[in-house]
Amino acid sequence: MAKAIDKKTNKEIENEKDPQKKILLQKDYDWYLTYDKKRYDYVLRRERKFMYEKHLINIKRRCYYDKLNNEYVYPLDESLKIEKYQHISNKDKQVVLKMVAINKMTFNQVKAAFENCISNATIHNLIKSQIPNIVNYSITNPQLFKFIYIDIDDTYLRLRINNKGVKYKFKVIHFYQDYDEINKKFINEIKMVIVTKCNALEIDDKSLTLKQINVVIAKNYGDRCNFKVFVSSDGARDLKAIAERLNATHALDRFHVIRWIEHTFKTEQLKQINWLLNNSANKHSKKINLKKQILELVLAGKIDAAICKLTNLKEKYPFAVHQINALIRYLNHNKESIMTWQDPNYHGSFTETYCQQLVKSYFGHVGRCFSKIIFIKMLQANCMVVF
Repeated sequence: MAKAIDKKTNKEIENEKDPQKKILLQKDYDWYLTYDKKRYDYVLRRERKFMYEKHLINIKRRCYYDKLNNEYVYPLDESLKIEKYQHISNKDKQVVLKMVAINKMTFNQVKAAFENCISNATIHNLIKSQIPNIVNYSITNPQLFKFIYIDIDDTYLRLRINNKGVKYKFKVIHFYQDYDEINKKFINEIKMVIVTKCNALEIDDKSLTLKQINVVIAKNYGDRCNFKVFVSSDGARDLKAIAERLNATHALDRFHVIRWIEHTFKTEQLKQINWLLNNSANKHSKKINLKKQILELVLAGKIDAAICKLTNLKEKYPFAVHQINALIRYLNHNKESIMTWQDPNYHGSFTETYCQQLVKSYFGHVGRCFSKIIFIKMLQANCMVVF
């Protein structure tokens, strides 16, 4: 009888065309050949469907009675770590989480990767129930470095609560201690996002941010007083105040400075200026040339020279005073922060990059709106989240 069963099983394995199922059938059969007959009684084979390695498996696996623990067991299920109530393996759960949270795939793209054997509701529930353990920060010998760099920026997006869009503020904070130019890698890097509901008057955003920054530094790098701290931001008052409270050197994000200058020279009044200097016939090149000069002066840290050139322009073309004055005030208020760029220990700002990478990139250009619970879970797979 046993030989007949063995022969039938071998034939079943040989004839199986699905490679994944074939491997599992063989695994179940190997355990059957070697199981402890004193402890286990073989009962029968029972059919079960479950998702394994992005593939729906319908398989008959063997059931045994464990005389020691007085229970029925399925060795194949245990080896795959699939509980009785589960229809998808833990490995596949992590794959789904990484596809959505790390690779930013849509639910439909995930379904296609799983051969459409998984539903949107299943994906939603998997992310909702999973507690991500993907983020793993490894801080090595922080005392060997003299600096801590902190990039801070805000972005605003809507999340869905009870089918209503609610506006939230996402404060993205990026910590690191050095930048490896050869491997293009941050050393002792930590990413954090603080999520707060807009118009929530009871929340002191500045104090919350300062508290969380101090917690991260103390826990991962040690005493803040042992390091020189650089804080990069878009120049908002509350972010400058945070840098001051940290006794840090503040740096203005280059992206925002360049964008401000670009925007100034695109205004309608500045377009009206007669650029026919020295009888030149090329209006456009003269305008671009002046903007380029201002940019070069600012990037070189020659803020006073840039302001002087703008002042001369304002006196020569008084109808464009409003736009030029706004740029002059901006450069004056942020002079020290722009001068920080000349510090040889300053690596630049990555605020806009991480706002895009950690938050904005999930939403695409089609106005997607995630539920609050799902999006927080997705964020947790990429960074520390304070909600």
